[in-house]
Amino acid sequence: MNSSAHLLVLMSIILGLGIRDLLVGGRAAAIDRPREDLALLPFLAGLLVLLATVQFWWYLFIVANRDVWGTNFFLFATVLLRPALLFLSAASVFPPAGRPGNLEDHYFRNRGFIYLPLAAFELHNLVESATNLGTLRHAAHIFHVLFTLACVVLAFSSSRKWHRILLSLLLISALLFIGVFSLRLT
Repeated sequence: MNSSAHLLVLMSIILGLGIRDLLVGGRAAAIDRPREDLALLPFLAGLLVLLATVQFWWYLFIVANRDVWGTNFFLFATVLLRPALLFLSAASVFPPAGRPGNLEDHYFRNRGFIYLPLAAFELHNLVESATNLGTLRHAAHIFHVLFTLACVVLAFSSSRKWHRILLSLLLISALLFIGVFSLRLT
């Protein structure tokens, strides 16, 4: 097993823990709450983080043959940072199971912990993409920049209207980006 394989296993564990938190938290939020307390925003945010996590995990298997990650500690650490950021976002979307309280209040109290790591993750994606392509001028970079900016706005905005609009746009644009990226690979 080479160094890349070890790193992929570690990243897969971190990503799997984040997905577990999202699924268990989403289930608990849907079951443990009265119907009037259910809020759409946390579930949309959970879907966005889940989509980003699964897409990144899928991407890791595309780049798995690179054996450059183990040659430099700082490169190793920055590569390991991305799944950690996704985990932090995932772990912040829903309250712990059995904890009383309003879902939407929890969401807005923790929006910085949901969206700032997601923004940092996407900014890291932009830097990696620009480094690999050797230019900042690429169509995919528009997505990375807009996604990062939208996450920063969501982290600091307490407007339900902005959250509904931006979360919907982020989900649609992420699905389009993944679709285009997938088609480009075949």
